[in-house]
Amino acid sequence: MEFMFKMIDGMKAESQLHICLGLDKETTGTLLLARTKEALDCVQSLHRNHQVQRKYWVVTVGVPVPSEGVIDIPIIEREVTGAQPHYKMGLSPVYRVSNGGEGVTKVRANRHAQGAVTQYRVLDSSNGCSLVELQPITGVKHQLRVHMAYGLGCAILGDHKYSHWIKLAPQKLPDGVLRKLGLEQSKARHLPLHLHARQLTLPEFKGQRDITVSCPLPKFFTSTLRRLQIPIPDKKDDDK
Repeated sequence: MEFMFKMIDGMKAESQLHICLGLDKETTGTLLLARTKEALDCVQSLHRNHQVQRKYWVVTVGVPVPSEGVIDIPIIEREVTGAQPHYKMGLSPVYRVSNGGEGVTKVRANRHAQGAVTQYRVLDSSNGCSLVELQPITGVKHQLRVHMAYGLGCAILGDHKYSHWIKLAPQKLPDGVLRKLGLEQSKARHLPLHLHARQLTLPEFKGQRDITVSCPLPKFFTSTLRRLQIPIPDKKDDDK
């Protein structure tokens, strides 16, 4: 916040800050702002061409298997019918298991689906939960949350929207996780989303060397890691 005050203090009265790379409502972490329209256009062009590298850290309920890989499954917005009709993002795979269960068959892609690719790496795990680094290659709405919950079956801790498909309800947590967090299931709705934009890198921005910006974990995130006995990685893990 102090840095933002310094930026604003040095700006002309008629100028304004532009949001280059924002964050979803419940996500914490790095937020990139620009002082000029020129810088804004430059960063957004890099982002459209998938040249901006962004790394996120999440706490997942469950341990992803395998421990690292790439999730390449298109995403589409779907209507969920039932007692609580609503819309949410879901998977739209282009392959399905064959009738005999011995292989996969390619199916026609839904024209409304958006290609979505996420690299992931488990940094550590304990007590049925994991600290996972995610690197989105594409930028589809709620991509990381959907890929973790429905692609790997390991929803992000505090993700009450994507921990269920049919209903709108607080995330249901295993008894062991509740004990470690010192939480009752009836209070689970108060758990914040453990999705943190850890680091972003701009490649050779405006003729300069790569610019890398990182953001420390919020207090609730580090508290959760301590309760779950998941070690916080060394700084060098950011550079891998």
